[in-house]
Amino acid sequence: MRGHVIWLNRPMSTDLVTRIPHGVAFDQLVDEDRIRQWVLNANHQAHPRVRVQIDVEFTGGGKVRHGTCLNLSRGGMFITTMDDPPPPGVVTLLSFELHETSHMLLIPAQVVWVEIWPGVITGIGVKFLALNPSEDALIGAVVDRLHGEASPSLVSS
Repeated sequence: MRGHVIWLNRPMSTDLVTRIPHGVAFDQLVDEDRIRQWVLNANHQAHPRVRVQIDVEFTGGGKVRHGTCLNLSRGGMFITTMDDPPPPGVVTLLSFELHETSHMLLIPAQVVWVEIWPGVITGIGVKFLALNPSEDALIGAVVDRLHGEASPSLVSS
């Protein structure tokens, strides 16, 4: 959908980047059901997220890449990258070790969104595709523990 920014508000800092609230006027009428969908899904995450710093190796575009997971949930993670991130839809294999364990996790995931703010941050949001019960329990225990330890300003739900 094509539109034009018609207002900007003051920048707001988040855990990862600075966000700039804005309003958009679309060139054509937007279906009412689509607007309801946007409003209902706005800022909705199925799983609590916690701040972490975990080294992650992942595949993408036919090569092995390295990044740092900055937030983790039972459903996925955000990984910063130093180079061109793989585009949404790409299936990747994540390899990482949680600090509480010495077990290397190998988890298939799909790139859901890409964040590119030159000079600020580049990264990907991925959703886990197939966690086995022990991986789910391990990640869940770490997220639950960190969620309980974090102050409300550090955790988004």
